[in-house]
Amino acid sequence: KREVTPSPPPPSPLPPSPPPPDQANMVNELHVRYPSISKSILESRLRFFEELGIPRQEAAKGFMGRPRVLLKTSDELLVANCNLFKRFKFPDLEVGKLAFKFPTMFTQTTASAQTRLLVLKDIGLSHSEVTKLINKFPRVLEYPLDTVRTRVSWLKSIGFSKKEAALYLLRYPTILSLSLENRIKPRYAAIQEVVPANQLLERVRSKSTWLAMTDEKFEITLA
Repeated sequence: KREVTPSPPPPSPLPPSPPPPDQANMVNELHVRYPSISKSILESRLRFFEELGIPRQEAAKGFMGRPRVLLKTSDELLVANCNLFKRFKFPDLEVGKLAFKFPTMFTQTTASAQTRLLVLKDIGLSHSEVTKLINKFPRVLEYPLDTVRTRVSWLKSIGFSKKEAALYLLRYPTILSLSLENRIKPRYAAIQEVVPANQLLERVRSKSTWLAMTDEKFEITLA
C-alpha cells in the first residue's frame, strides 16, 4: 500500500496591517499645534479636503506646513474660492493641492481671485493652459496684475503674437520676477546688436537663458 505524503501545513497568515491613525488623534494633534482653532473647525477642514480627494493624513500634514489654510480662511471663503477654481476647469484634487501650495489664493476675496484668473485668460491662455501655468508656477497669482500685462505687452511689442506671448509666459513664467527696465529690455537690446534682425525673434522665442543667466555668462554668450 502506497504511503501518502502529508501536505505541508498552510503558511501562517500575515499579521494584519496596522490600523490607520485614529481620526480623533489627528484632530487632537492639530489642536495642540493650533489651540485657537476649535476641534470642530479642524474636523470640518479635514473632511472638506478629504471630499476633494486628499487623504486625511495628507491634509493634516498640509495644515502643519501651511497653517494659513486653517487660520485665515473662513469656511465660506474656502468653499467659494474652491468652487471658483472648479469653474475654471481645475479638477477637485488639483484644487485641494493648490490650497496647500498657495494658501494665500484662498485667503483673498473671491472677486480678487476671479480677476486674477480672468487676466490670465484675457492675455491669451486657454482654461487648460491657465491650469498648467498655476500648477507649474503658483506664484503667478501673487504678482501684481500690471506685472503680467506689461510683460505680455512687451513681448507683443517686439513681434510676438498675442498667443505666442501668452505661451512664452507659460513656458518661462520666471519672466515675471525680472525687472522689465533693468534686466529684460537691456538684455534684449544687447542681443539686437549681435544677432541678425531676421533671427532675433527666434533667438528670444526659443531660449529663456538669456534672461535667467548671470551677467557674466550673458556677456560670454554675446562674445
